[in-house]
Amino acid sequence: MKLKQEKEKLSLLKNMIRTEQDALDIKRLVWKKHGVVGEFEICNQYSYNHLDLNVLLLDLGIFHQNTYIKGEELSEEEKEKLKCHNIPEKYFLKYTANKDIREQISVSHFNTSMNDFGLTRKVGLWRESYNKYEILNSSWEKEKVRTLTSYNGMLEKKITISGGTLSIVESPIRYRTDMVVDILGLETTLKKARVDPNKLVEFTARGFLRTKELNSFRKIIAVNRRYLLMTFHKEMSKKEYWHHKLTKLSKLSQK
Repeated sequence: MKLKQEKEKLSLLKNMIRTEQDALDIKRLVWKKHGVVGEFEICNQYSYNHLDLNVLLLDLGIFHQNTYIKGEELSEEEKEKLKCHNIPEKYFLKYTANKDIREQISVSHFNTSMNDFGLTRKVGLWRESYNKYEILNSSWEKEKVRTLTSYNGMLEKKITISGGTLSIVESPIRYRTDMVVDILGLETTLKKARVDPNKLVEFTARGFLRTKELNSFRKIIAVNRRYLLMTFHKEMSKKEYWHHKLTKLSKLSQK
């Protein structure tokens, strides 16, 4: 319950802070006292012509490295075929709060107590809630690992606990195309496969295909404005990740 409460508080406070920062028309704000950064980012959202691009990737010999198949897009007959070939399944632990708890963690009672606070105070409250959430979430992740480790095949069996129920459910499956092509056939695999945009960036940097060529198989369908609210530590991790990624892509482009 406490974990979900903090999650709701974080979401509510982030939306409030975003609204106020947006009204100030400032792309990036830093609150040194609380070790927090608020920043807007622009992200392009693409729609892909998956089939034609898949055919090109196959011709280039990089189809399997850049694609996957969503389990929900397969027919029941196709899923049964894959079950017979021991394609591994994955599970996750799901918590469902009961009605009383859902009412208790409703964000409505947070609204009235925070609306009158200034922006800096809201950021301070967000940081306090973030610290609590990190501790609670760490404990929850350990509990999930412990429960899944002792999982004995009781899929979808619900366990009643204080405040709700726990159940082990099957994760949405993503199949590697190289593992299913011989089972489903090449034609079906090409039709069902979806490209992985992150992998495509890497293979474009390595010179397997040009950006102009890739753009002929995709189009921008939306330009999204995303808001990031993060601690200094999270921002540093983000910068290190992108530095590592760009360095890797630069080295690949020189090969």
